[in-house]
Amino acid sequence: MRAVDALRTEQSSNTSSIVARLLILAVLGYWAFGKAFAYLGLYPLYIGEILLVAGALYLIHRGTIPVPNLAIAWLYGLFLTVVLGQAAYSVLVLGQPPLEIVRNLAIVYYGLFAIVTYALIVRAAGSNFYRQMLEDVLPRAAPWILGFATLTVVGSVFFGELLPQFPKTDAVTVLFYKPTDAVMPLIVLMALWMRGYLNTRWMIWTAGLLAIAAGRSRSAMLAIGVALLAMVRTPTRRMVQFVGLGFALFLVMLIADIRVDLGYREVSARQFLANMSSLIGSDEAASGLDETTTRNKDWRAAWWEAIYDDAVANDRYLIGLGWGTNLADEFGFQTEDSDVNALRNPHNALLGILARGGWLAASLWVTFYLVLLYGLWQATRAFQDDRPRQDMAWTILIYVLASQINGATDVFLESPQNAIPHWIIIGVGWALIRDARLVNRAPALAPKAPAPDSLIDPRYVRPRRSSGLGRPLTPMLAEQLRTVQPCPALALALDRSTCGIVPRDDHICLYAGGASARIGWQQLYCLGDYTACEHWQAKQEEAEVRAEDAGTVIA
Repeated sequence: MRAVDALRTEQSSNTSSIVARLLILAVLGYWAFGKAFAYLGLYPLYIGEILLVAGALYLIHRGTIPVPNLAIAWLYGLFLTVVLGQAAYSVLVLGQPPLEIVRNLAIVYYGLFAIVTYALIVRAAGSNFYRQMLEDVLPRAAPWILGFATLTVVGSVFFGELLPQFPKTDAVTVLFYKPTDAVMPLIVLMALWMRGYLNTRWMIWTAGLLAIAAGRSRSAMLAIGVALLAMVRTPTRRMVQFVGLGFALFLVMLIADIRVDLGYREVSARQFLANMSSLIGSDEAASGLDETTTRNKDWRAAWWEAIYDDAVANDRYLIGLGWGTNLADEFGFQTEDSDVNALRNPHNALLGILARGGWLAASLWVTFYLVLLYGLWQATRAFQDDRPRQDMAWTILIYVLASQINGATDVFLESPQNAIPHWIIIGVGWALIRDARLVNRAPALAPKAPAPDSLIDPRYVRPRRSSGLGRPLTPMLAEQLRTVQPCPALALALDRSTCGIVPRDDHICLYAGGASARIGWQQLYCLGDYTACEHWQAKQEEAEVRAEDAGTVIA
């Protein structure tokens, strides 16, 4: 019976790993191909909806869902409950079309990806998940992301009229470039390079694509700027080099009047100045440089003002106009006639929620993201001794900030190519916030002498922070501990009654960076692949040196 339980646990972990890899591949697909990847499937069932259903079925099949005991997760649950109640009211009382309500609710229900991702990390990620993502997966994926992103730019800008289109769309071709979508993975790659995880040759390529996105979109340019400002807290030599080189290139382009025509807007110093002038409110200067910047800004501002005035004048507290409302039709800003491609969102996620859900839903939305950003910032402080987790927390914080900037000026978080990666990454952020809370609550562990039967070398006994987590010593757990060989260099130094899990190959000792507390490990005990433990390796090397001096061989 115990063997069967262990086998089921291992099979569950393997299934979780498979589903997690599918989500990672999906994120990379959205990053590489953008909107074109999102349209894979048959309307209205696209690849994002298929993945969401698959993730939900996985959780249902498992029977139990590790609900994150975090304020941020409960806030999302409250927000989802309120919005679903408003959606039911929109159908039953306001008589709005259900299909339109489902489409408008995408900005809300895509958040379920965060729950699925969190569950997968808790069950199967292993202690090396963050290090593997930063040092292996993302650097390996970088050239593919950049290659396909470049193909999308070239194909969409120069050959867009020749490319086939997806069914039931008027303008979405198989290669579709949108700068606010394209800039998100580039910001991640920029952050990885500045933290030393990405090769410089890929960063040069990334910088070129960043320039294209910044020239074509003020929102993308602002997102890049805010990402750089967010990284000022942990500046690196590479960051200083990037900013200095970027400023030098801008001066060269300005003096030489270098212009690269990409159709809608050019990449030039003149265009960057127009974008910056528009952002700081100098409409006259911006229109003199590029008239499209002021025209688009005025169009958005008029729509946003109309939504705000309606919410104030009509006291829309518990619910707004309803989740089946097409806001472009409602306020007279429609630009297309097609049912599928009709404009429906006001290029501002918060104001869209305010218009449809009222002040209650909008307030919950703002509170959710404020708590999320604060939690990620706290995580960066908690993981001072764990660089992979700290860098992952910073990268996610930067990603969320950039997403909110794009979401404030574009139809961004309502679109699957942005919303799905956004919420999957938030799920990773929830796991980091949970880990950080455990670290912050852990009591300091005073130095102890090794137990008589311990294999710990006294040189490795150092004061550490302990999670205080563990599991009661059940008969099944006792059997697991008897069949598992602990790390010889870091043997059991705490209470044997509260440690142990079913071992996995990727569960290794991470004493220097903090053990993986979230899956029930004791900080001073490692199970599983002890040959990957850095302390075992150090001890083995010492033994080999002694053996060499003695003229013997270690097998």
